[in-house]
Amino acid sequence: MRCIKSNFILSSFIWLVITNFSFASEQMKESYYLDLTPIKAFSNKNYISIIKSSDPNILLATNGSTLYRSYDRAETWKDIKWVTNHGWWQQIVSSPKDSHEFAAVNNDRLLKSFDDGEHWEQVKTSCPLVIKDKQNHKITSIISYLGKRNRLAFNSHSNGEGLFLSEDGGLTCHETNLKGNYWQITSSEGSNHIFAINSWDGVMARSDNGGELWRTLNFKGAGVPLMLAFPFKRYHLNNAIYFTMINRDFKYGNSSLISSYDGGETWSRLKTDSVQPLTIFPFHSYLSSLGFIAWDVKSNFHVLKKVRGKEEFKKMPLKFISESGEPVSLTNFRGFRFTAINTQHTEGILLLVLHDNPDAIDGNGYHYFKYRLRRSVT
Repeated sequence: MRCIKSNFILSSFIWLVITNFSFASEQMKESYYLDLTPIKAFSNKNYISIIKSSDPNILLATNGSTLYRSYDRAETWKDIKWVTNHGWWQQIVSSPKDSHEFAAVNNDRLLKSFDDGEHWEQVKTSCPLVIKDKQNHKITSIISYLGKRNRLAFNSHSNGEGLFLSEDGGLTCHETNLKGNYWQITSSEGSNHIFAINSWDGVMARSDNGGELWRTLNFKGAGVPLMLAFPFKRYHLNNAIYFTMINRDFKYGNSSLISSYDGGETWSRLKTDSVQPLTIFPFHSYLSSLGFIAWDVKSNFHVLKKVRGKEEFKKMPLKFISESGEPVSLTNFRGFRFTAINTQHTEGILLLVLHDNPDAIDGNGYHYFKYRLRRSVT
């Protein structure tokens, strides 16, 4: 009995220390820095797609004609010689169950690799890998792994054919009830929910059985969902999801951050300290509440930090720091993409597409960086 009492007192003391430390941190001035190190292997390259595996040390990348691989968390990259000049790499996805397994669409063929992309074998699929639309344009399906190793989805997103599901790794597939131009299909870690977004028609759909059956979620004309983001199950035990939404006339002057705690059945708009986010990228740091790197309607980056105990986010200062330690101006760019390689999303690869701006790094074009997000409290 005495031991139980002592453990209870010790646990209570530790909880009070952590709570008071976290509360004190929120009273201090916070700043965030995104340290940027150029990826030299991708300099002077056109658009490159980064593919991460379930192992943060194994990454693939392609510009369509060449395949690259990194075994050291994006520090160095090498060409995979065997597959160079073996067709056009239209899309590559990684298996959620095996960090060495990848599937790809190459010259309208379905390929599989089981050795980190070193060798590939063709899958003789009967799935609709290529479909032609009403204007006879060739549409290549988007492929996605849905939770299980051999469960692949084929999504002909641009002509409304809908989603086809395969349970045998792409050999055969069948049509599901999801119809329309759905382009983002994603799931939350540890959840049975799979979500799909159709921004053309302003619809979000959810499947609770691995992508077999879908139903649309009702937003009552509130707007058009743009992008989903999930907090990390390690820190959040509920089914919270977050997404951005714009008004139905697609004018970017009215964008909101939305949250739901019941899988999208009900939702609420959140206060975001005057920021109108279009794209959100979640992160979580030690003893820190949920945050987002947000790109707003004016093409600016911000850090939005969740206020503890409230459904509200506060804007925090964010500065970009170059390899030499100097601040970098990112005030005029037209696109970006984050690819996280650690579980807190504080380390990864950043692609920036810049306008011709003499104050922004080195001018025009595509720029690839390894990034590290760090927090400073004063």
